[in-house]
Amino acid sequence: MLRVVLPVELVTFRAWEAATRYAPYEAPFEPNRRFQLSREYGDLANLGNVRSFREYRAGTAFTTDSRGFRNPSTHRESHFGAVLVGDSFGVGATVEDSETLAAQLGRLSGRHTYNASGLQLLLQEPASIVRLAQQLGMRSGLVINESLQGRLAVPGQAAAEDGVRGRLVASIPRRVLDVLVRLRGLWRVSPLEIVVNRGVRALEDGHILPNSHASAVVQRTLRNGEKMLFLPEDVEFARSIPPVSIDHWVRLASTLGEADLKLLVVLVPRKYTVYQPLLEDEDATRTEVGGSLGPVERQFQDAGIAVLNLTETFRALAAKELDRGKYLYWRDDTHWNARGIGVAASEISRVWPAEVASLCGRGKVNSC
Repeated sequence: MLRVVLPVELVTFRAWEAATRYAPYEAPFEPNRRFQLSREYGDLANLGNVRSFREYRAGTAFTTDSRGFRNPSTHRESHFGAVLVGDSFGVGATVEDSETLAAQLGRLSGRHTYNASGLQLLLQEPASIVRLAQQLGMRSGLVINESLQGRLAVPGQAAAEDGVRGRLVASIPRRVLDVLVRLRGLWRVSPLEIVVNRGVRALEDGHILPNSHASAVVQRTLRNGEKMLFLPEDVEFARSIPPVSIDHWVRLASTLGEADLKLLVVLVPRKYTVYQPLLEDEDATRTEVGGSLGPVERQFQDAGIAVLNLTETFRALAAKELDRGKYLYWRDDTHWNARGIGVAASEISRVWPAEVASLCGRGKVNSC
């Protein structure tokens, strides 16, 4: 019964779980909803069950539009100059509606940015981005692809599976599909399961019972004495350079170009890549400036695709603000905070005019 009647936002540690529970198959979030928790804390503190690392903060307002993307109602009749596509960093998993990358870009650039992040299928099908831009009334403009370090690859098998799933979903009547979405949501996100899991985790605190989740995160100490949590995979991506094929982005840029849309790839460093030189137990000289995103940046440049690597900027500012106890990422979470997002928005808005200049020069005044 609790699986059905108890609102999931009463028991989740952030709004994301509530927003995704009844998401349709073709969108990342449940459409036309506004979620607001009383307080939140980081996904790493939750994942590793380390209560002492929780940084409690007021619950964020998380608003979705009729398409199931995170956009406030004020954007529904807006004139858009850009579409943002990406993952949870683009969505703004841990910040207010007004602090997301799309929102901050809008304020800095004076051009509304539509937040279409959170749906991997959108990136895998370039034509779908063009259709979305046309639905938004964009005759030209910028498509900003937020790409997190280590998630640049678009696996062919996964893309094929998503394509098959998309065709299958399209063949199911809407009424039946709506029922399936509700059933999937009840099964995937259960308030009862969350409550029971919290009770078990409260006992597995390392004092009453051993913490069986501790290895899911990495704890490190910064040079200012503060501790910070990381994902184990963040450490691996910071220390190695996995091969990346940008063939998909070449095709994406070509498809967008035919529709007078300019692709800008924004390379987002993982938290460990930014803070590795500032850790007590790490040698800052082990990793080149730019981290493992330097070679990837050069690949995009060689292919003639506009690219913005945020690593150097983030590392420099993180070092500058360390002694003041200010950070660009939440210490208990994977994601950047509003300050980090603001830095990214500032860098993107700085290069925005240059990237659309060729479109403006051809008389495409919609994005100028």
